[in-house]
Amino acid sequence: MDLILIRHVETQNNKSGVYMGRSIDTPTTPEGARRFKCTLQAFRERVPIPKDAVTLCSPSLRCKQTLEIVNDTLGLPHSIIVASEFAETDYGDFEGKDADDIKRQYPNLIKTWLHKPAQMRFPNGESYVEVQRRAIRKIRELEVAWPDKMVLVCTHVDVIKMILCALLDISINMKVFFDISNGSFTYITSTYRGLTVKTLNFV
Repeated sequence: MDLILIRHVETQNNKSGVYMGRSIDTPTTPEGARRFKCTLQAFRERVPIPKDAVTLCSPSLRCKQTLEIVNDTLGLPHSIIVASEFAETDYGDFEGKDADDIKRQYPNLIKTWLHKPAQMRFPNGESYVEVQRRAIRKIRELEVAWPDKMVLVCTHVDVIKMILCALLDISINMKVFFDISNGSFTYITSTYRGLTVKTLNFV
């Protein structure tokens, strides 16, 4: 299986710094969509995307809109499959707040979030361990279901980071060292070693 992880196109909340999570689902921005189309054209020159590619996405509107751009631009005939396993992290009480709000209201959690994310559970939300568990379980299912296909998954920054940490067999605490931009492509392919990262954060 060839796996392409796509972080959704920029939204207004990405620009403002407000954490959306699951409860806030703003659409992509026109500027972000235009940049993404350019990135997509450049990426497809490097990594050809066949017409029979399988496309999946998080339930979030921003992910669906991003994959619609891919399907429309490339003329992919298949319907987008919505997969809850690739849903955004449930940030619980952090949703709708920016970094300053969170620092002020949850000072005791900030160090854990920034420096020990493997131990982080968002208040009234989920942990990164849970995010990783559900996401990598779905990746393994896709390997079995479509071993000879290219699979495109549009999801969220921390979901992509959790998948990378699992595939590279490194601690979730290492997530802070990955830069995954809005509208970026991360290309992973099957080798005799297993799934191998070939391209990270193509923008």
